[in-house]
Amino acid sequence: MFVERQLTILHADLDAFFASVEQRDDPRLRCRPVIVGAGVVMAASYEARACGVRSAMGGARARRLCPQAIVVQPRWQAYVEASAAVFAIFERTAPIVERVSIDEAFLDVRGLHAIAGSPVQIATGLRQAVREQAGLPISVGVATTKVLAKLASAMAKPDGLLVVDPGDELAFLHPLAVQRLWGVGPATAEKLHGRGIRSVGDLAQAGEPALMALLGRAAGRHLYAVAHNRGVERVQARRRRRSFGSQRALGRSELSPDELDAALSQVHARDRGPAASEPDEVRPNAYPNLEQPLATCPREIRVVGDERLQLEAAAFDLVEVVSRAFWCVRVHRPAWLRLPELTDAALLIPDHGRH
Repeated sequence: MFVERQLTILHADLDAFFASVEQRDDPRLRCRPVIVGAGVVMAASYEARACGVRSAMGGARARRLCPQAIVVQPRWQAYVEASAAVFAIFERTAPIVERVSIDEAFLDVRGLHAIAGSPVQIATGLRQAVREQAGLPISVGVATTKVLAKLASAMAKPDGLLVVDPGDELAFLHPLAVQRLWGVGPATAEKLHGRGIRSVGDLAQAGEPALMALLGRAAGRHLYAVAHNRGVERVQARRRRRSFGSQRALGRSELSPDELDAALSQVHARDRGPAASEPDEVRPNAYPNLEQPLATCPREIRVVGDERLQLEAAAFDLVEVVSRAFWCVRVHRPAWLRLPELTDAALLIPDHGRH
């Protein structure tokens, strides 16, 4: 027996999060093009994006594209606090919240009609609450599945709401470019384009065996199912991880101190959700006393060969690890940086009752 899916899933995604926090906190930046990060663009306001500026772009190129932009340094503590405020609103809105990153989440609103209204009404109230209580713009997609809700929120940007009604799923999906789908990066897109597959509708018509042969069994089956709107992945409040680690290739080209700082900041920010709590901002020169010979902290730092820098988990806490890292990366200029698997004690993460 076929049971029609219901609108139960919201995907909420803060718009240009870092840049929006800067514009919120400094009235002089509002309605102005803002770039967060000097060496590498970590975020760009929509006014800067209109000039072609994008995240991960080199700072020099970004300033050429948008010479009138105002460049600000990242303020991680402000972003963590803003994220925590928004996620508190999410938790008050829905009983099940699945954090995707520091600035986006899925919310399951099934069963709330009698007490909170329809999913569309809940989404409208959520956007208003985030704007009024956190001072930030947010886009929300409402749909029957997580894939559709995420696509809808992306298409609603900036500061919008888009609903994919039951029965309209394939009409919404099939005209989209394959690059819109979760998991389709440049390499996969190139393979698909080589076979004339450019839209999700083309994916649906290609056939599962052909996609499995082209992309591998798992990826082929997944994309074929998505193209036909199959799958019932539920929103889940994820279990709190007991350790965190992250790494990034830095390449062999010469990087300026600002670019090194930006790269390390991005590694540090990865996996740093709203539950994270730090006693101080982590940034270069925040702890000048740590600029000392590496021999004084052999347990925390290990240099492998002349290309790799690994930060050992023996350091006392994340602030110290990252502060030492800023100094050591500048000294050794490694081609690869890895932050360790740090325990809860090292990360200083409170439980907050998370599942």
